[in-house]
Amino acid sequence: MTFLRTFALFFGVSLTAALPAAASHMVTGNGFGFAVVLPETGTVSKFYAHPYCYTRHDPQNPLDEGIETANFIKELGWSGVSGQGISTDYEEDSQVIHIHSGGGDGVVYMPFGLEHAALVIDWESGSENTRGSLHVEWNKPVKSQKAVKLLGSEFLQLKFEGVPESLLLIPLDHKQAMPEQPGQDLAGARAWVLVSLEDNDELEATVGDVNRWRAELSPHDLEKREIRELEQWRVKPTVHFRDEDERHLWRQSEVLLRMAQSREPNRPGRYSNGLIVAALPDGLWFTPWVRDM
Repeated sequence: MTFLRTFALFFGVSLTAALPAAASHMVTGNGFGFAVVLPETGTVSKFYAHPYCYTRHDPQNPLDEGIETANFIKELGWSGVSGQGISTDYEEDSQVIHIHSGGGDGVVYMPFGLEHAALVIDWESGSENTRGSLHVEWNKPVKSQKAVKLLGSEFLQLKFEGVPESLLLIPLDHKQAMPEQPGQDLAGARAWVLVSLEDNDELEATVGDVNRWRAELSPHDLEKREIRELEQWRVKPTVHFRDEDERHLWRQSEVLLRMAQSREPNRPGRYSNGLIVAALPDGLWFTPWVRDM
């Protein structure tokens, strides 16, 4: 287990209840992107459009690291939740992050069953009297937004200044009306899937993929299916665990390695499929480290 404990520290994420949640940011990913949750506030602080820090060489700065991967989110959370009484944990040692507070419970995850940089957010209020809504502060100013009806789905498509990718906001619980003010984009529903779209020519195919993945299931059933499919993916360990902490560490390390491996298809100018980042975000080595492959 020494290697796994070193591995956990190297990747810079909390793995079990033995490690306090406040010790590090929590990460979810599916091989197409990453999202980061701050355990002290229960808010999403990052949503990366790709599973690595830099997308390509920067011709304007040839000695620099390159052009950074788009990050859509500065802060996303529930407006009725304060910083007190917040707890966060990985559900069943998965990539599904469970957020609990006096105001209710939320889940944040990137589904392995949807082959896109897609982030699912679902919030359940603690009671009918609990007021609030999902709020978001985008990392870049919104350049344009439009309501789209396609393949039986209604959603918003946002484009941001200086960001080549656009973002699809697809409600998972009921239809969403166009927001009246910027920053209210998520206020019309409690459950969403946010999908990064690299090329507008892929819009119809992407929405079709989301509809097939969704399969008309409720947000709660989508979460349960995600965890069930993850359990089916696991390989039965051949080692004997001394205690439950070691078992949790093993299971969470499996998932971290799975999150860390790029599943993006290769295309001209991009050959990342199968590469593993040296550290999950926002670690210093949030990039494929080919020497160590």
